[in-house]
Amino acid sequence: MTRSPTQKLVAVQDALTARSARRALFPAPLFMDPAWDVLLELYAAALQEQECSMEAFSTARLGVKPLLDVLDRLSAEGLIATLQEDPQAKFHLTDSGLSRMECFFSSPIDLSRC
Repeated sequence: MTRSPTQKLVAVQDALTARSARRALFPAPLFMDPAWDVLLELYAAALQEQECSMEAFSTARLGVKPLLDVLDRLSAEGLIATLQEDPQAKFHLTDSGLSRMECFFSSPIDLSRC
């Protein structure tokens, strides 16, 4: 069963909510994965036909320098692109990044065996 764009958006929003709850319950260094948070934000934006500014990445809970490092790594991997090179920069998934996120969220994850 393939998910609709709305179902994918709900799954992404659920993942972001779960990550926020996890941060509230466990020490942050146990789960250092800000790149995934950034990809989730960008994918949610893509599903809504939007781009992300720096402020959109607040769920990653990083300072500006670490966030820029994550954005640089994701860009070097060909997963994201910058629309503007200024303080109001906007970011979006590349075709490759979007394709990979679509693949990940294309069908429900079966947790029944967990």
